[in-house]
Amino acid sequence: MKGCLELLPTNIKEYSPEGSRRSSVGEGWVPIVEELHNILVKVDSRYRIDQVKEKFGGLRYYFTPSFVPKNEPQRYSSMRYLVELAEALAARTCAACGRDGEVRNLGGWIVPRCDDCFVNETSGPSGDVSVAS
Repeated sequence: MKGCLELLPTNIKEYSPEGSRRSSVGEGWVPIVEELHNILVKVDSRYRIDQVKEKFGGLRYYFTPSFVPKNEPQRYSSMRYLVELAEALAARTCAACGRDGEVRNLGGWIVPRCDDCFVNETSGPSGDVSVAS
């Protein structure tokens, strides 16, 4: 899995302060992250991306709104809902290539992979491979 900050669109970098530019997602998830960002900017043009990563086979998208969430709960809930939708989509998307996938155990790493990428990554003398339950 590549650390792909360089693959994320320039506009995402603009919304992340220098100290918060941390991203580690596979190339297959970049379109999901890009689309999520483009939608969130319409809800809050000054929100900050704190971190984008893969963890336990799922997309994690951490952000800070430019407003106080308790003062605008509906707006904040909308942003959280959009993030949850993207995270759910990523869980069914191969993080390596972007095709339909499922969460699998890849030698102890829980990752979403399509059949082809899973076979390609497990065709060597590696250890335990199975579909995660």
